[in-house]
Amino acid sequence: MNYGFIGFGNLAKAIHAGLKSNKGLAFAYLSKTSRHSNIQAFDKLSDLVDFADVLWLCVKPQQLHEVLPELKKLDLRGKALISPVAGKNLDFLQKELGQEVTLIRIMPNLAIATKESITAFTSLQNQSPVVEAIKMDLMELGTVLDIPEKDFD
Repeated sequence: MNYGFIGFGNLAKAIHAGLKSNKGLAFAYLSKTSRHSNIQAFDKLSDLVDFADVLWLCVKPQQLHEVLPELKKLDLRGKALISPVAGKNLDFLQKELGQEVTLIRIMPNLAIATKESITAFTSLQNQSPVVEAIKMDLMELGTVLDIPEKDFD
């Protein structure tokens, strides 16, 4: 499975650090502010979307107004999007993207890099094999708790 990070700040780096030794996973990112030599970088969102099976929306809430309209223009069918963005629920993302995309919301902590995170997890497509595979990857980074999204905040 190919994981693509939109934004590569502290949380994306922590997730990458925790999962990078897993066989069968490949990683890339898009970031306007930083460059890293140990992971493939893309300059265009469309190239990252083409690469990734799973997109990690690792931007700040105030950056969503830039990212979501650009994502909406791209073909996201068959992709999963994971959002740890605080204060923006799955209904909001679904309305903004307007496409059929597998949506997952998580709320981890930075202990995810040392595989000791407690991560809240929910999805609109809980029985999907892709959702289950992502959940299994997250379980390698600590404890994953399925909780209703209304309890995240």
